[in-house]
Amino acid sequence: MVIKSTNRSLRRGVIAPLMAFLIPVVLLLCGVCVNFAYMQLCRTELRVATDSAARAAGRAFSEFQNIDVAIDYAVTTGRLNYVGQNRLEIDPAEAEGEVLLGMSKRLNNGYGRYDFVEKDRSSVRNRTQKANSIRIMGKRNAESIGGSIRMLFAGFGPFDEFTPIVVSQSTQVDRDIALVLDKSGSMLEYKDFINLTSETERLRSQGRISSTQKTNALTSSIWARSYPYRELYYNSTTMRNEYRDKWFAFFHTDNSYNEELYEYAYDYEVRKGTGSSPAYNTNVRAPRHSRWDQVEGAVSVFLDVLDDTDQEERVSTITFNSSANLLNSITGTYSGIRTSVNGIAPKNGTNIAEGMEMGAESILNSSRYPNARFYAAKTIIVMSDGDQTNGARTPSAQAELIVNANNVVIHTITFSTSVSSAGQAEMQEVARIGGGKYYHANTGEELEDIFREIANNLPTILTE
Repeated sequence: MVIKSTNRSLRRGVIAPLMAFLIPVVLLLCGVCVNFAYMQLCRTELRVATDSAARAAGRAFSEFQNIDVAIDYAVTTGRLNYVGQNRLEIDPAEAEGEVLLGMSKRLNNGYGRYDFVEKDRSSVRNRTQKANSIRIMGKRNAESIGGSIRMLFAGFGPFDEFTPIVVSQSTQVDRDIALVLDKSGSMLEYKDFINLTSETERLRSQGRISSTQKTNALTSSIWARSYPYRELYYNSTTMRNEYRDKWFAFFHTDNSYNEELYEYAYDYEVRKGTGSSPAYNTNVRAPRHSRWDQVEGAVSVFLDVLDDTDQEERVSTITFNSSANLLNSITGTYSGIRTSVNGIAPKNGTNIAEGMEMGAESILNSSRYPNARFYAAKTIIVMSDGDQTNGARTPSAQAELIVNANNVVIHTITFSTSVSSAGQAEMQEVARIGGGKYYHANTGEELEDIFREIANNLPTILTE
């Protein structure tokens, strides 16, 4: 028993030297962990502050089209954010490299990262060079205005200060957009033959029209091609009345009356105007159920999407038939565009190339059209329901001229089954040359989906 008691007394106090050794080690590790956590916090704060400054500069650059205003926004926004208990100070001097201007382009055919190429600030200011990106470098090191960040526990670990650097880049994807729309005579045709077939079959199955009426509706040029102003019937008042009588005859069988089909016919008659002049009445709009009516809906969808975006897209509208016409100068207010597009009466041939030429002019010539922004990205959207029938230059040749001289993206859309395979191939080539995308729509619903997709692909983003 005495021996056991002696052994316990010998072990008493052994843990004290161990704790004396471990406590400083634990405190040191705690200090290092706190420092690392503080470093991560400061880096996050620097990222948020730099991103905010870059976004503010990008938006100001877009809105004011002035690089000095954009730089002021970057500096002011940086100072609103704290990094390591001090405000972020961004040096606006070009030599310091904390605010750079440049052009960003997405690599790998639009699917890769954005490549930034710096541009000289004075050249961008006097508009001899373009810029669509602002790169902000948030620095907290010995060379920066704010200096490096002191650790919370100086001396714990191998360093006493922290020198984070973060880069953020705002690429301006605000667009000046030219809508180039086909208003040739074929745009008066029934909206699409797919719907016409199903619609007449539905009415026949309900007993609302006869099988003969259905056949006539699908085969007769008076309905299926729906040319209410066709010059053939404008040669004389007598022929015009004959045409009208044939038209209305479709909707009466055995003295029965079909309200739905009669409404379509009446709508054409009312909107085409009166008189026997052998020309189209340009003071009236295209009838309901025509292809142009579907274009009206698609353009409305397009503008609705643009209205909901954060950035400002400015839009011009150009219509073309045998020649081109500027319908609306470029503007950020779309109400006038909606009214103008809804007041079109299609007629004559198809000169796609001239429409493209005028579309490019409307968004590139800022001296003639002051609302066209020098620094905004430029997009042309071309829609046609047929092949080119007028003009000496092909659409693809016109696209080469536009793209070779300017940084412009061209999207193309063919609408309806009337476009030949050669015509579709030509529009595909235009989109390829213009670095855009080619679309085809058989129905009005498909056309709306296409315009919605294009509008949704015009964002403003942080690209680094």
